[in-house]
Amino acid sequence: MVRKSPPFPAAEPASPPDGAQPLFPDALRRVAEAILAEELPLTRHFHGLLHTRRMVRTAGELSRAEGLDDAGRRAVETAALLLDTGFREATSEPLEKSALMANLLLPVQGYALAEVDAVRSLIELAADADASPSTPEQKVLLDVRNEFAGADDAEEQFQLLYREALEDGQFADRAGFLRHWIPKLKQTEYHSETAKERFSANKMRLRMKLERELAGLRFE
Repeated sequence: MVRKSPPFPAAEPASPPDGAQPLFPDALRRVAEAILAEELPLTRHFHGLLHTRRMVRTAGELSRAEGLDDAGRRAVETAALLLDTGFREATSEPLEKSALMANLLLPVQGYALAEVDAVRSLIELAADADASPSTPEQKVLLDVRNEFAGADDAEEQFQLLYREALEDGQFADRAGFLRHWIPKLKQTEYHSETAKERFSANKMRLRMKLERELAGLRFE
């Protein structure tokens, strides 16, 4: 089932401070947000419009903190905007669909071929669980992808992710979800200095809490 309209009105993001507006065209934002609000399955409790706005905000914050130039920041923010668009279909490779969306949408929004290639490459990198970023843009985007695990509301974000995974049939129960995600959290690294300082401690606390939860489930 496709989400024809949001289950509740999606609040407009708060106006960012001066200089913090995303560098992608507003027309592109409207197209991407329409896809996210109207075309994603109803089971997308984590991926979607609100998650995308969160990623775009984080992309801007980390890009500025890490000193990216405007071209790098625009590429990272655009990739963050499009990351979740590939979750429209039940597929094991949603970010590959997101990369294809970049090829489709960006040229008509005035992006040069080199810019399209840069955004698509960032999205493809985000699809690789074993990626080793080498450029500042790559480091920031991978940190954006993993921000939710180290955020102040990480437990709430994980509950949304669990609900989505359960309804998609990825796991039979909470224990299976935890057995999958705890090792992933152990392997997850933040790459930019800003993200390391901002998210690492929260991620460790979340992992330890989930480990205790899993241990408790084993004895029930």
